[in-house]
Amino acid sequence: VSSVLAALTGILLTAQVGSGQASFGGDRMMLQSIAAAVIGGVSLRGGVGRIEIVAVSALFLTILGNALNLLHVDSRLQPVFLGVIMVAAVALDELSRRSTPRV
Repeated sequence: VSSVLAALTGILLTAQVGSGQASFGGDRMMLQSIAAAVIGGVSLRGGVGRIEIVAVSALFLTILGNALNLLHVDSRLQPVFLGVIMVAAVALDELSRRSTPRV
């Protein structure tokens, strides 16, 4: 299933860009997928997370990227905003984990 979805993604990306490039946006897409998982509450230690929340956080990141484009923020600075949001999400997750009593 994973390889079929990866192939479909490659076809759609090639159709959108109009050319095939092996290294097109790989680093940025990887950062966005990790950020969507982290913002969605998926534990970095594994075992905890819900797909619905990750999908909503991916939608949030897409809206954020579009807003940054509309505000004419330099494309080289956009990953910085993404990184700041990701660090804040990890910090909030850690604070909430420390504040909840363990049973």
